[in-house]
Amino acid sequence: MNTQSLNKILEAAIRAPSGDNLQPWKIEVSSTPSFTIDLYNLPDKDGSTYNYLQNASYIAHGAFIENIIISAKHFGYSTDIKLFPEEANPDFVAKIHFEEAAPEISPLYDAIFKRCTNRYPFKAYEIPSENIKILSEIGDDIDGIDIHITAERSLINALAKIFAFNDRLVFENKLLHEFVFKQIRWSNAQAEATLDGMHIDTLGLNFLEKPFFPLIKNWPLVELLNNIGLSKIIGLKGKYNCRSASALGIITVKTADKHNLIRCGQAAQRIWLEAEHQELAFQPIVGLPLLIFQLNQNHIPNVSSKHVEKIHAAERELTNLFNISAQELLVFGFRIGKAHSIMTRTYRKSANPL
Repeated sequence: MNTQSLNKILEAAIRAPSGDNLQPWKIEVSSTPSFTIDLYNLPDKDGSTYNYLQNASYIAHGAFIENIIISAKHFGYSTDIKLFPEEANPDFVAKIHFEEAAPEISPLYDAIFKRCTNRYPFKAYEIPSENIKILSEIGDDIDGIDIHITAERSLINALAKIFAFNDRLVFENKLLHEFVFKQIRWSNAQAEATLDGMHIDTLGLNFLEKPFFPLIKNWPLVELLNNIGLSKIIGLKGKYNCRSASALGIITVKTADKHNLIRCGQAAQRIWLEAEHQELAFQPIVGLPLLIFQLNQNHIPNVSSKHVEKIHAAERELTNLFNISAQELLVFGFRIGKAHSIMTRTYRKSANPL
């Protein structure tokens, strides 16, 4: 492998999504006897309530690996990937070895650099059934995961009410609220300085919400405003956004282990890139499913008992509406549809390519 190809593969890899764009990865490259990438998790990057046992970070690593696979094929290399090569070290995520192969040009490669999160309301649009089928089946070759997508309007409306709790909870839990607002970059200068986090212009705020939004980074004010319904309003906006989607989906895994979380991240990235290729907008809905996943790991998230009851109820309702079997565990939700293009993008730190 030549250095130029490796650098391009790494540039694609770091475009992977991660929770609040925290980029919890580190790579080490060896060129002897042949090019190998060792991928490591940085456990201190994401200390959120969502990231119990590094669940969210492992999903991000799965997307990182999927970008490597797609871009390596594009430049004429196959990949041999060993997940968690040192079982005693859960932060050594993968060892990736490259071999020369015939190039495989895929439209998903270009989509890597166009992909973004769209948090705005979507336009009225019906995705052709054949395209829904492509999205639903795109992860069929990934062991241990299942993809459930519905474009049925009655189901979307019912699911929107459940997924709305995803946003509402951030404004009803101090730890979640403080963590999320810590990751917001309030100006171009701040975003360029840190090269991580979420730029204020990527949050889907309209011209009325944007001036008000900095005020509600103050938790005591949020508590006060919740007395007159702030969190409920946030939830209603989330519900409206989900109802505007052309399709809603969720990825499940068979067992609650880190290998399947990596595979879930690969599947999520593949769906996201295919949606981009179809010129569709995409927004992950991950907070609530990850809290549900924690309950299935026999861990009670750091939320109130009332919220735990709501999380249990959400699991039952999502399982029923998506017709998910008892052997499947919910991990990663998303909405897909047509929307205006996003002009502002999040930044990435360099992978220190050669």
